Amino acid sequence: MLDAGNNELAEIQQELQAVKAALRAESSYLGLKGETLQRYLLQLNEKENLFLSRHLAIAQAAQAAAAASCAGGRFAAGPLALARPPPAGPVRSLDREDGEAVVRHLCDYEASAAEAAKGLRALSALAYRDAAKVGGDATALQQLLRLLALHPEDSNVRLRGMQAICNMAYDSSISMTKLSVPGILGAVLAVFSTAPLPDPKEDQSVPSGPAAEACLKAGEAAARIVAAELGSGPE
Repeated sequence: MLDAGNNELAEIQQELQAVKAALRAESSYLGLKGETLQRYLLQLNEKENLFLSRHLAIAQAAQAAAAASCAGGRFAAGPLALARPPPAGPVRSLDREDGEAVVRHLCDYEASAAEAAKGLRALSALAYRDAAKVGGDATALQQLLRLLALHPEDSNVRLRGMQAICNMAYDSSISMTKLSVPGILGAVLAVFSTAPLPDPKEDQSVPSGPAAEACLKAGEAAARIVAAELGSGPE
C-alpha cells in the first residue's frame, strides 16, 4: 500500500512538471493549451494537495507519538522569545560560502526580515549544494524555524525558508530524520496553507509572487518529506 501511494505521488508530480514545462514553452499537453492547460494545472495541484493532506496526517500522527519519547532537539513548541537586537554598527557583509557565517548572520540579524530573507537565501544555496550537511545542522534548523515564527507575515522570509527546507529534503535521510519532526512539518504546512489555490471559475491565471511561490515550495518540500516517509515503510 505504501508503494502504491509513493507511485501515485510520483506520477502526480511528474505530470505537474510536464504541464508546467508546456506552459513555459507555450506548447500543448494532452491537447490542452493556454488557459485550458492552466485550469488543468490547478486541478492537478488540487489533486496533489488532497493526496498530501491524507498522507501528511498519517506521518504527523506517527511522528507526534514518537516525539513524546524523544530528548531535546526536536523543536518542541514553546513561548517565542522576542527578537534579539542586531549588533551595533552597519550590517556586516555576508559570506555566502561559509555555512557557519550564514547561520551566525541569521542569529545576529533575526530582528530584520530583510536580513533574515538574505541569510535564508544563502542557506538555501548551501543546502542545494550539500543537503546532508545543512540539514544536519541543528542550529541552522532551529534558527530557520525561529525566523519563520518571528516574521510570519513576510512573504520573502517564508519563500527563502521553504526553499531551504525543500533543498534539504532532496536528501531522503535528512527528510526522514530531521524534517519529518512536528516542528518542521508544522512550519511547512503553515506556509502551505497561506496561499489557497484560486477558483478556476473566477481566476484563470497561475498564482505568482513570493507568497504564492512560498506556498508552492512548501508543497514541494512536503511532497519530498512524505515520499521519504513512504519509501521507508515496510514492503
